[in-house]
Amino acid sequence: VCPGGAYRTTNGGLSWSRIGNFAQTACFGRSARTMAIGASVTSDGGVTWLSAPFNNLSVFCVRPLQDGSIAYFGGSGPYGYLCQTNNGGKNWTQGTSGADEDSYSFAVDSCDVDRLYLSHEDYAFHTDQFSKLFYSTDRGNSWVRTMIFDAPYFVGSVALGRTAIYCPTIANGVYRSTDRGVSWKAIGGSVRITPSWVVRRCWTDALA
Repeated sequence: VCPGGAYRTTNGGLSWSRIGNFAQTACFGRSARTMAIGASVTSDGGVTWLSAPFNNLSVFCVRPLQDGSIAYFGGSGPYGYLCQTNNGGKNWTQGTSGADEDSYSFAVDSCDVDRLYLSHEDYAFHTDQFSKLFYSTDRGNSWVRTMIFDAPYFVGSVALGRTAIYCPTIANGVYRSTDRGVSWKAIGGSVRITPSWVVRRCWTDALA
């Protein structure tokens, strides 16, 4: 995924073909032929695409869910919503409760598909000048705020380990939760990075 669009290679990178428009995030579904780029989903390797009807939302993060659904978090100031499809983009549902729009990453609990963890950094699109962490127990229909700091603070990334959840900050190391996002503890570390969505995605992919 890049500013010129999304590209695919089938020969180890010798040549590339354009398969979609630019988006900030992408993921595969259960098969290599199922992929989401932003709010568009393909089930045939990029030959055809189906897009979500929520055109007013800018998509910040897309993830596959364990039950075969694909979900994205998208915002339209000041709120963002979790939207999902379980049939390759033919039908979509939008969560009934919004969280802060400028939230660039969420993770899905490995033992509970309805439990989500969301990091809001409030850097690119300011809403209330605070960085926050949230969790949801009902797949984005409601959100519980657990941490709040003056922005900029959190990077906007969240990653799951085997026994903990991790959220990095811009200049104050990493926060860890061992009780499924209810409480967080600063565990140090030398993380000091620029809050851009490119760096956030690299951090998330490295820890996941």
